[in-house]
Amino acid sequence: VKWLTEVKLAEEDAPGMWNRGLAYKVFGPSVTSVTEEEIAATPTMQEMPVQSMIAEPRPNAKLDAGSPVDVRGVAWSGGGRGIVRVDVSADGGASWHKATLAEGSEQPPDRAWAWTFWEAEVPVAEAEGATTIICKATDAAHNSQPESVAGIWNLRGLNNNSWHRVPVVAIGDGDDDEAASEPQAAAAPAPPARSNSRYGGAFESSEPPAPPSEPRYGGAFRK
Repeated sequence: VKWLTEVKLAEEDAPGMWNRGLAYKVFGPSVTSVTEEEIAATPTMQEMPVQSMIAEPRPNAKLDAGSPVDVRGVAWSGGGRGIVRVDVSADGGASWHKATLAEGSEQPPDRAWAWTFWEAEVPVAEAEGATTIICKATDAAHNSQPESVAGIWNLRGLNNNSWHRVPVVAIGDGDDDEAASEPQAAAAPAPPARSNSRYGGAFESSEPPAPPSEPRYGGAFRK
């Protein structure tokens, strides 16, 4: 627990790695090492970009081919910017469907500090096989999530807000019967549901999926 005992107003960042150091400095995708001078000349990150995630369905879930699937998740943006739209795709981004914004969407667009829950009914492709469910959000300043991390990668791994992807499998009735006849491993107990601390809403699913395994602490520091 951190106890606040004093507040000081200053005209410049406090010394130390968390304010003036490398910790919250964002460099370009091709930068793999930086000097102390370059770190000092780079502003510290102050706000998070718009982002969203899928809570349901879970990764590798088996969905009925050609049938709609209920997709649920949350979205949020830094600086108090509200969420104005979430788009969802069940065919890897070939087509998009507008989600319905739920709890949190009533927040003022310039003072939206809590998550915005969303849900959408999206058709699954007729073709059987692997596909990907994707979501992307747009905030009140009409900032939208980038498709890939390639253009925003940085040696600290900060602010990766690229589209959230969940792999799923579209199956037919026959595939479902075969899967049901196979012995199934015991499922691990589900962790507690997450809740929106301000609005009291909760996911009906368990813990959200882990973020993509992008490099977080790449590159070297040189003096």
